[in-house]
Amino acid sequence: METPSLYGPHGVKGLGEGGHAARHAGDHQCDLPRDQAHRGIVPAVQEREFRPHRNGCCGQYGMRRGEVTSPDALGLRTAGRGDPASSEGKMTEYLVPDTIEETVHLLREHNGRARIIAGGTDMLPDMQSDKHHPSSLVDVTRIPELNRIDITGGWATLGAAVTFAVLREHPYLKQHVHALVEAAASVGAAPIQTAATWAGNLIQAMPAADGAIIAIALHAEVRVLDVDDAPSGLDDAEQESPDRLWRPVASLYEGPGRSRIDSARQLVTHIRFPLPERPWGTGWRRAGRRPSLVLPTLNCAIRLVLDGDLIASAAIAVGPVGPCPVRAGDAESFLAGLPPTQSAFAEAARLALCDAHPRSNVLRASREYRLAVLPVLVEEALSQAAQRALKSSGADDSYLSGLDSYKEYPS
Repeated sequence: METPSLYGPHGVKGLGEGGHAARHAGDHQCDLPRDQAHRGIVPAVQEREFRPHRNGCCGQYGMRRGEVTSPDALGLRTAGRGDPASSEGKMTEYLVPDTIEETVHLLREHNGRARIIAGGTDMLPDMQSDKHHPSSLVDVTRIPELNRIDITGGWATLGAAVTFAVLREHPYLKQHVHALVEAAASVGAAPIQTAATWAGNLIQAMPAADGAIIAIALHAEVRVLDVDDAPSGLDDAEQESPDRLWRPVASLYEGPGRSRIDSARQLVTHIRFPLPERPWGTGWRRAGRRPSLVLPTLNCAIRLVLDGDLIASAAIAVGPVGPCPVRAGDAESFLAGLPPTQSAFAEAARLALCDAHPRSNVLRASREYRLAVLPVLVEEALSQAAQRALKSSGADDSYLSGLDSYKEYPS
């Protein structure tokens, strides 16, 4: 069988014009580079505004480097408070390293003046609003390890440059982790999903982020490299204590839009989540004013693990019902050891309100509306997850109504 082309119209390794070409090797192991020209904002800017150095490299590394010839043409404000015509404080470099080591070296070399960029769907608007004003951007989308999805050793491990569009089309995830695929399809709209990454969605630290809610339900972790903690090299840090580099997604949040990840000094390289050995299933429900290009009024992700005819464990993540994504702990504890029945799910949905403290928002919904709708979403997502778990075990799921399809609720 002829291998599909991994080169786009500009000769860049990636998707090409034909869509999501990918290489598969081993047990659901994929190398997922993609053509920058299909990723929206940053590639277009790069082609128009960046001029390569003559030697085509940066220092001792073989990375690509560009100079911003006209930052104002991008609508980016300057970092400095002085003369806007001065080059001081402007974003003047766009760096494209080929390895994780090069990326860490660049962050350390720029000492807080450079920031990581992948899809750019959040970073560029943040720069335009003056939330961030780096002198350099470090594009990690050409690093092979960060574009891979590996399903091995009881874990799903995804590189930080994997986009939501790639998540939606991955064969293993489509068959076994339905809620992740459905959450990925909820982010923005299809053009945004081709650029936006799951890792970037987590780092943005929004309590309503679809990627965050599903990540917390899946018990996901992120691998974080801190440039200040690994002065002698990444290999030494990895060998010293590889597990210390992994952090639970729930620990990344300080508050709405406030992340504990500093992309000027830290690099998220991977996201991983465990794959239970027992039968399990996931559920996803979302309510919003329209299906796309809007933050959700409410969203809910479920992971159920079965032990025979009983629920071994349940994870229920909901948002935005607090300053950070929320786990419904009382409802989870209630379900442990019970059979997966509609009556149990109805009571768990009621208990989920104990951990929900939403606020009213004139652009989305009132507190009262959210509290009324949340139990409906939780109960349906639980039924959906149970149906999928029972189906994976070969058990009879006829007593659960057909909820194995994604729903988007208006508000």
